[in-house]
Amino acid sequence: MSIFLKLDQSLFPDVPRTPNVNDDSGKLNEDWRIGFAQIYQALQANFSNEGIALPPVTPTQQGVVTAYYTTLVGAPLPVGVKDISGRTIYDPVNQVPKVFIITFDGATPPNVTGASWWTYTITP
Repeated sequence: MSIFLKLDQSLFPDVPRTPNVNDDSGKLNEDWRIGFAQIYQALQANFSNEGIALPPVTPTQQGVVTAYYTTLVGAPLPVGVKDISGRTIYDPVNQVPKVFIITFDGATPPNVTGASWWTYTITP
């Protein structure tokens, strides 16, 4: 299940809730110093000179996600289970980008009819 935590994690940390940015000596207080460090680390991990870096997810990890959502086919998404449609990853084994798509029928509430990773290409 750790793959879900990785995909659901915020790209950037939240802003510190400390009322003062500076301490009594005028230096950046510890909460804000750590907050900025976390933002810089997130930027370094998720961006490069070329743009956003897609998270690498192995075929085994992809299979775990697919197996989990496939068990939900034929019923509505249970309360607390997120619709992760549109999550984009990089498959490092096959060296392709993929997007996860959950399809639904027209019922109310809608039932899951399929869930899988789809390879896509970007053409000029």
